[in-house]
Amino acid sequence: TCPYSRSKLHPNHTAGYNGAMTRRILIVDSDIAFTVQLKRALEETGNYVVRTVTRLSPAINAMEEEQYDIALIDAGLDQANVGEVIRALRLIKPELPVIITSLYQEDEDQVQPMLAQAFMKKRFVARALIPVLDQTKKVGLITLPGAFVGMILGGASPAEAAQVQLT
Repeated sequence: TCPYSRSKLHPNHTAGYNGAMTRRILIVDSDIAFTVQLKRALEETGNYVVRTVTRLSPAINAMEEEQYDIALIDAGLDQANVGEVIRALRLIKPELPVIITSLYQEDEDQVQPMLAQAFMKKRFVARALIPVLDQTKKVGLITLPGAFVGMILGGASPAEAAQVQLT
C-alpha cells in the first residue's frame, strides 16, 4: 500500500491543497543539490509528490514500485543516456510523459526523437516548471528555451524573469 494513499482515491494519488489531485513526479538527475531543492519546492505546493533518483537502475526500481504521472530526466546523466532511461521507463509505463532537462540548449534536439513532451534548460526554478508539468498531459510538445519563458508562464514579472535568466 502506498504511504500517500487515502480512501476513495487512486492508491498512488492524494488530495493536495484545495482538493486538487497530487501528481507523482519522478526526477532522474545526478545533480543532487538541484533535485533536492526542486523536490522541496514542488512538494511545498501540496500538489506534487516527488521522488528523486540519480541513475537508471533506481529509476527502474521506482517505476516498478509506484505509478508516476511524469518523469523529469536529465540529458547529462553519468551512467546512461537519456534515450536509455526513457526506453526503460516506458517499458514499464508506455504512456509516461517525459520532460528532458539539460544545462545545454542543444540537448533540446533530443525532445522529438525521444518522444518527450517538453524540454527545460537548467537551472530553472520550481515555479517555472509547474506550468510545464500542468500542461504535459494536455499538450503534445512544449519547448521552453530557459528560465525566462518559464518564469513568465509561472506568473513572474519580466524583471524577475530576466534576473533569474541572467543568474
